[in-house]
Amino acid sequence: MEAEEEVRAEMEVPVVVENKYLWVKLNFVQLITFCSVFLFNQSYSQFGFYTDVSSYYDDNIFNNYLAESDFIHSFSLGTEFDVESETNNLNLYYDGNFTFYNEYSSKSSGLHKAGVVNTYFVNDENPMNIGINYNLKKYGDDFDIYDWNSFSVYANYRHYTGENDFILAGYIFNRIKYQNLDIFSFNEHKGLIKFQLAFKTRTTLLLSGEAGYKDYIQQFDQSGFTNSIWQISSFLRIAQALGDNTGMSVFAGASKNFKEGTRYLSSNDYYYFEEELLNDQYSSDGFEGGMKITQLVSPVVILSGYANFTQRNYTNLPAADLEGNPLNDFRTDNRLSYGVKLEVSMGFILTGLFGNVSWNNIHNNSNDPFYDYNNQIFAAGLEFGL
Repeated sequence: MEAEEEVRAEMEVPVVVENKYLWVKLNFVQLITFCSVFLFNQSYSQFGFYTDVSSYYDDNIFNNYLAESDFIHSFSLGTEFDVESETNNLNLYYDGNFTFYNEYSSKSSGLHKAGVVNTYFVNDENPMNIGINYNLKKYGDDFDIYDWNSFSVYANYRHYTGENDFILAGYIFNRIKYQNLDIFSFNEHKGLIKFQLAFKTRTTLLLSGEAGYKDYIQQFDQSGFTNSIWQISSFLRIAQALGDNTGMSVFAGASKNFKEGTRYLSSNDYYYFEEELLNDQYSSDGFEGGMKITQLVSPVVILSGYANFTQRNYTNLPAADLEGNPLNDFRTDNRLSYGVKLEVSMGFILTGLFGNVSWNNIHNNSNDPFYDYNNQIFAAGLEFGL
């Protein structure tokens, strides 16, 4: 789940829906459409649709020193229904993604997301978003321990102080439940603020800050076990046009956790830490920085490249050797990643069709040898949207 979504707030085997649930879903859509007629004057409605197909080769799918490789195929589709007026926009949407692994077929997964968001334009220009969404992710048999679902409620308001200058403030509530790892299920409260300025020099400055609180649903009175985590983070990005066809951006970010203890499962004297099993944003803190260059090669071709550096400090996860013996230190990762991407508009074949190819390379230097690894990914895909 991405926390920076502003219209849809922000965690792949398909789920069979019984007819009675389909009936409820259809009647819910009909109810929203019926009510919208009375809520909005001079409104109109429209449908949107997109689909994406991609394949890629990943030479280290588990991101560790074992370097297990696989070919992966991904299929995404989404649809939305909008009811719009001069001052309001009601949006219902569904996004689905199905990922299939050739060798490790049990790692294949299905992700479903459905939601509703209402946007009201204050003074006809400043959008206020209020929405809810539900997510469900299912894996194959050998990986179903990672199955989860989430429910989110969010609100944000963007106030324009200039044509491209704005201040955005928002709040997000997430409830994340792991069906087979309930000890790690949690509620999350997150507040965020963003500030953007655009200058006549064709420079754009974006500054943002977040504060998140992770509260575990199961509470324990046990030494070394944490029941909650605070995290604060900040982000700065500067984008600069270097001509009519070239743009460059640089960014830097930092995060800090405030917690005591960790969460883990134990079996046969072996500990399975949450930071290793799930590795969410609260698992570590640190800083990151990087840059990206984008070149418009022609009206239908875009070439981009990036390089990022990230340091992640796992302040409650002991580093260990390959036999599992503690190394009297906590795990620290220094990650360098870089890559290139070529995007092509293929409207000459079909309006709304795009293609892309990319290459990404990761070097992860860790004091825990199990997580000291390299990773390359080669990908190609097609996207179509209306």
